[in-house]
Amino acid sequence: MSSLINQEIYKLCHKKTVQFTPLVLFLAMLVVGIITKNGSDNRFYIEAGYAGFQWITIILIIECASMVAMEFQYGTIKHLIYESNNRMKIYLSKLLTMFLYDVLLHIFTLVFTIVIKYLTVGTNVSFSQNYLYHASLFQNLFTNTLVDFLGSLIIVSSVFMMASLMNSSAIAIAVGIGFIFIGEGLSSALISALIKKIPLIKWNPFNMLNIANQWSNPDYFSTTHLTQTQLINGNILYTLIFIVMSFLFFRKKRV
Repeated sequence: MSSLINQEIYKLCHKKTVQFTPLVLFLAMLVVGIITKNGSDNRFYIEAGYAGFQWITIILIIECASMVAMEFQYGTIKHLIYESNNRMKIYLSKLLTMFLYDVLLHIFTLVFTIVIKYLTVGTNVSFSQNYLYHASLFQNLFTNTLVDFLGSLIIVSSVFMMASLMNSSAIAIAVGIGFIFIGEGLSSALISALIKKIPLIKWNPFNMLNIANQWSNPDYFSTTHLTQTQLINGNILYTLIFIVMSFLFFRKKRV
């Protein structure tokens, strides 16, 4: 198992897209920092990681879909199956590698936010000043990083599931991006129209994607109709469901 994980990490680290990701992420966040440095509430953009968390979502979708779908698309999965003869180990090695990459991306975003904050607003905004939930700005940034990481797990697991169903990485990426960026709006529309008739509609998987939004803006409760604790529990539950489903699809996928 460890050799498979090391192999997946090696392949991931040697991808050009992954090698340039930290630089692209930093520059994208820096642009937001420069644009918003004269804004009325710099604390909001700092706590939100200068939109770094949104970029992480796109990066994860691309890399997750590529990691699974391209193996089948180009037939390289045959070599892995021949070596280990255990699809569960192959699947788990890929999943754990992406979880580790997810952790690394969030660490990058946290560090980049601190650097960009000092580059753009300097000491005019202090990390020690109070912000949301009677906590300091840095505590809010750190907690938001953890909350977004939790929310990203449902993205990783759901994209793995979609990629296990498709042979084309491009299609898996397109569907994954659509799932994330259209899903929240679709969920909001469904809840608004059906919440009185079907209260359980608020537990749809798209609604779970609002976990970070609601942490940064508690008024999102009027959209989600779920408490933050319920969103956390929902994210964990759906992540586990998608992990199991994606493995079942991965196991039965024809080579």
